[in-house]
Amino acid sequence: MSFQDALRLLSLCAARVIPEIDVMGGEPLLLEWMPEFLRQGTGLGLRMNISTNGSLPSMMERLSEIDRRLLTIGVSLEGSDRERHQRFTRSAHFDGAVRSLSLLVAAGLDPLVKTVVNRETVAEIPGIIALISSLGIRRYFLIHMDVLAKDPAGKQAALSYPAFLDFFRKTRREHPEMEIDMVAASCFDLHSLPGDARCAGGVRKLAIAPDGSAYPCNLLIGAPGFHLGNILTDSLDAVWDNDLLELFRRRDKNVCPQSACSHRDDCTGGCPAHGFYHQKDPGAPDIRCMPGE
Repeated sequence: MSFQDALRLLSLCAARVIPEIDVMGGEPLLLEWMPEFLRQGTGLGLRMNISTNGSLPSMMERLSEIDRRLLTIGVSLEGSDRERHQRFTRSAHFDGAVRSLSLLVAAGLDPLVKTVVNRETVAEIPGIIALISSLGIRRYFLIHMDVLAKDPAGKQAALSYPAFLDFFRKTRREHPEMEIDMVAASCFDLHSLPGDARCAGGVRKLAIAPDGSAYPCNLLIGAPGFHLGNILTDSLDAVWDNDLLELFRRRDKNVCPQSACSHRDDCTGGCPAHGFYHQKDPGAPDIRCMPGE
């Protein structure tokens, strides 16, 4: 996305009282104009959240002038030391991430650290908490792993949502000194959704691709049949009123066959994006909770 189009996006959000923008990647800080985009967004009163792998410590210094009350910077760590982090991520970013976190703490920007939880990384969580605590970080987010590839290894590595929730609650109990939260598909918690919505896509959020194309959520960007229009060329009303969003705004019965699941009464049936990618049916049960799939 060009800087000019990014500023148009800010203006659109401010004019329509859309309060929050999550900036995701790839690595968004590869865009030279990103710090200015964040600064202008907070200047309009928007809450700006950015996710980064921390590989560019020099860019962190350019974030220090932004209103810290409206800026959240999340840095990914998948291992508690260089060897483990770089094995899990297939990157060489560990030292940069640690340096970036130190710079952000020194600037008073109160960063948070995020880890994708799967069967390999669960053992890393205590070490990561010890590491970030030593850096002065008190906010930590555990992320439920998405499985959007056909590789059986991905399915085998993923935790079911109930298992992830149990692990999250256990970790939070064991570390009361930390502010530990989680990120998971909204459809696993129907109490977080308004009315009879199936999930937050097209209800509380939209995903915008670099060319301005709109989709119900970031997991469906580029997916055939889910393009809602373009916020740079179409009115937001036209995008928001697209009939495709009825799929996400209306909840039918929970089709998950796991009748004995302790979480069944709190779930809408799992993530539509996972149903679409694995079974070509956004109404299908979530593959992460289907043993043997």
